[in-house]
Amino acid sequence: MTELHYLTATEMVRLLRAREISAVELMRAHLARIEQVNPAVNAIVTLVAERALEAAARRRRERAEGPPARRARRAQGPGRHRGRQDHVRLAAVRGPRP
Repeated sequence: MTELHYLTATEMVRLLRAREISAVELMRAHLARIEQVNPAVNAIVTLVAERALEAAARRRRERAEGPPARRARRAQGPGRHRGRQDHVRLAAVRGPRP
């Protein structure tokens, strides 16, 4: 199989839905690529790999639990924002400023 980070988002979703790969496996592949490339491009200032892996593991558990867990998650309200890239409270990650 092609290295996971080279796949399109559509291909990644297809593999996840078909359960050919897990969310944790996909996240680990991306984190490995970030570790490899970021020193040269400096695109990621604060990497919170542990949180990303925890979220992937949580998604894997939810998927294993089946439809009731997904329905409960949806019941948290319409318009629930899922994009967290710009919304993570970095003070908790980086610590207080000097």
